[in-house]
Amino acid sequence: MKFLNLFAATAVAFLLATSAHALSEKDAEIDTALTAKVSLKQAVQAAENTSKGIAIKAETETKDKVTNYEVSVIVDQKINKYLVDPQLGGVTKHKEDQAEDKEMAEALIIRQAKTSLIAAISAAETEGGKAMKAKLEDEHGKKTYKIKVAKGGKTETVLIDPETGKPVTK
Repeated sequence: MKFLNLFAATAVAFLLATSAHALSEKDAEIDTALTAKVSLKQAVQAAENTSKGIAIKAETETKDKVTNYEVSVIVDQKINKYLVDPQLGGVTKHKEDQAEDKEMAEALIIRQAKTSLIAAISAAETEGGKAMKAKLEDEHGKKTYKIKVAKGGKTETVLIDPETGKPVTK
């Protein structure tokens, strides 16, 4: 019985510590989006300029207690992932892999769309807040940009039509 109580107490402590860690990462990402000197939009632009490719996804990400922007860019059948420092704007290549068919298709859609990923981020931020994640997704059978925006201490999702550059109602 003592062993079961000790095991249960250890399990509860582990779960509380894990959720506090996850919450603190989310809070760090929201704080970064709201206070960074470099915006997600600027990070996408920097990664595209560095690679001469087309960004298909960008997000605020915390790894090992360090928060950066991670931007996925398609270049010559490869997907390059770049880390962009949200305070200084420095770009470093993080990883390179062969692009999957889905990623190549997304790059083609973005390249042909009237609204770029950067323009979609700008459109999502017009109601206030700062973008912390942006990507192309299927919403109700139609491709839309899905932009996660930090506003105050919370986040909201804004959908942007790639053809019109206007918000889409959910």
